Amino acid sequence: KKKVKRKVKVPEKVKVKEVRTRKEVVKRKNPLYSKASAQTSVHFDRENLEERQQNISATYRRLVKLAQARRRYLEDSIQLFGFYRECDEFESWMQDQEKVMKSVESMKDNVEAMKRKFENLMTALAANTGRMEKIDQLADVFVKTGHSQQKPVRARQKELKERWEKLHQLQRD
Repeated sequence: KKKVKRKVKVPEKVKVKEVRTRKEVVKRKNPLYSKASAQTSVHFDRENLEERQQNISATYRRLVKLAQARRRYLEDSIQLFGFYRECDEFESWMQDQEKVMKSVESMKDNVEAMKRKFENLMTALAANTGRMEKIDQLADVFVKTGHSQQKPVRARQKELKERWEKLHQLQRD
């Protein structure tokens, strides 16, 4: 048996009569719910709702078009920066090769070292011909798609071609 230290008061049970509900329609005479006010109310005005829905739909369509245009612009920017990155890397490589060629010219005393450097240079030029072709292809894509930055892309391509020809001219000399 458990002992309770303090007294607990137990509520009395009271029997309540069963409540039954009746279904009955009650007509209200409140002027807020009359037919005339329901037609002028914004909440119940079908024409205004349809007009507003059309405006919302039109605004949404404009927003979707703007989002698509923004996406195309960002994708074009990604392509453009990829092109410039490729050009910068190729140009940096060409600068390094020009330095090597100039150092080869100054090393005329050591024929063996000069011969090895020249062979390495010939191999590197042959291996990187594809990079120039890739840059040409990227520039052609920009022109075909009607990119907004066609002129700067073509100018950069022309600049790299001239430098590439200069590098080949140094190789021949």
